[in-house]
Amino acid sequence: MSIHQENLSYRVRWRSEGKQKSKTFATQTEAEDFERERLQKEASETPRRSAPRLVQKPSGSNDQSGMKFKDFASYWLETHACAHKEIGSVKGDRQMLRDHLVPRLGERSVTSISARDLAELQGELVKKEISRKTVNNIMGLLKKILRSAVDWRYIEDHPGSSVKPLRIAPQAMRHWSERDQKKFLEWAMTRDRLIYEIVAVALYTGMRRGEMEALKRDCLNFEDKVIIVRRSVCSTTHEIRDHTKGKNIRMVPMNDVVLEILRTRERLPLDSLVLPCDYDHFVEKKFKPAQRSAGLENVINFHALRHTFGTQMASKGVPLPLVKMLMGHREIKTTMGYLHTDSKHLRGATDILLRG
Repeated sequence: MSIHQENLSYRVRWRSEGKQKSKTFATQTEAEDFERERLQKEASETPRRSAPRLVQKPSGSNDQSGMKFKDFASYWLETHACAHKEIGSVKGDRQMLRDHLVPRLGERSVTSISARDLAELQGELVKKEISRKTVNNIMGLLKKILRSAVDWRYIEDHPGSSVKPLRIAPQAMRHWSERDQKKFLEWAMTRDRLIYEIVAVALYTGMRRGEMEALKRDCLNFEDKVIIVRRSVCSTTHEIRDHTKGKNIRMVPMNDVVLEILRTRERLPLDSLVLPCDYDHFVEKKFKPAQRSAGLENVINFHALRHTFGTQMASKGVPLPLVKMLMGHREIKTTMGYLHTDSKHLRGATDILLRG
């Protein structure tokens, strides 16, 4: 979200008709309400473009289309992207098109874009010292747009099939050790009950922040001792969505700690939020100071609680397919990343070389 705190006020920034605009509010809630209404109004007022037409090729000409890339990309964004992506993802796509793709390829006809153009663009982005991950995201967006151009028969062949993503060195996942986890929970239990409950539920369920924000009483099954994870809060609009990041529904068992915390919510109306909290304030202002107060040297962000869950499950021998299911991963390769954050599973592996 484009909200920034400046001293005692909150400023919302956005672009309109190519110009940077901003507005200041006294509270974060007012800024978020304005941003939500602005995004909804922008979405409702965006005109639906008709499909760009292919230019009929003149007799004896090999030119199949004079359609510009910027026109096709805009059409793709307003139809395909808006239909299949979340608001935040569409916002990111629009920014990558505006800042990187349209300036470089906007005036080119779709059919004139070649594999060489993609390779040169990739090299130019690297020279600008843009992170390799961001370069891959930009190139991935371009390839998706061109793939749709092929699928919709605006062009015959995909020019980006030979352009490979940049290799990225794996980043170590920050997480707590069992000792850190125990130390923090013992500190929080006697200092701040809300911090204790939110962190404990995150640690022992692996739920994402947005899933915890959207958790309602109707998703707590005390008979079977499971949480049904089926909703999440959109980080852009702050609205509750009837699906999670992976567009799936999963069940996470309650251990004794989580069960004790959630039992106090058993009599809530079914539509009530289970863990209501100003999560922006909690994550940005309370969580890290609390870790320092608890005496932790390894200070992590809130999402790393999910990494802690995955790491400890994997290191304790829980089968990876089960870890994948509990965490709601789409691909097992995502879950496999938790094997590399702990070396316990490697211990003794080379001892066999010393045996006769």
